[in-house]
Amino acid sequence: MSRKQGRKKHHDQPKNNHPSGIQGNLSTGALTVNANTPCREDIQETSKKNEEPSKMTRRPDWMTIFTGLLALFAALSFIALWIQLKDARDNFIKDQRPYVWIANSANGMANVDYEPSPPNGLAVTVHYTNFGKSPAVGLQWASEFHAGDFVRPTPMSTKKTILPTNKDDFVIFLSQPLTPEQIVNLKSTQHAIVIKIWWKYFDTSGNWYETDTCNWNITPFAWGPCETGNDIKDCQKEACKE
Repeated sequence: MSRKQGRKKHHDQPKNNHPSGIQGNLSTGALTVNANTPCREDIQETSKKNEEPSKMTRRPDWMTIFTGLLALFAALSFIALWIQLKDARDNFIKDQRPYVWIANSANGMANVDYEPSPPNGLAVTVHYTNFGKSPAVGLQWASEFHAGDFVRPTPMSTKKTILPTNKDDFVIFLSQPLTPEQIVNLKSTQHAIVIKIWWKYFDTSGNWYETDTCNWNITPFAWGPCETGNDIKDCQKEACKE
């Protein structure tokens, strides 16, 4: 009886129902595997995809760079051409502008001279011309005539005219009534007779200019420029006579 009971006990089924293969309980420190965790191959594939855009952005786009350089070159070329055209226009205006000035003596005629037989006084004729390459448009003039203590100012004329190139024109200045002895005395006194003339005019482009002249007697038969007052002004840059 005792041997059968021991054999029976030997064939009893174990109380714990473990699966075949590895038996036993996992320790608390064991690694738990999640089914949703990507495997190593998936991680490498994802990292490659993330690296591709960064490599593309770091790679220079030569077409974009070339287009930008071409646009910059076109802009700089346009600016350079505009500056050249402006300089050419300014040089053309300077080259073609009118120059009103006292005329040169020619054909035995003095540019400033006394009238041979003035009535009751002194008369002086001043010749002037346009030495420029374009007409002096809207020409106006003012003057101041000194004969000893006598001064005759003439305000700027309201009448305007056009002085073509190389055209000779003249102005006659009359003094106060003088005796023949007074006329001889004035002619013999240096700088006793002074003639100042101001001309205002503009060119065909509308640029205004002013010519200031001053001449006085040196001898009874010779004239010369005053020490001051002879100038040609650009009225857009300098103050001109009203």
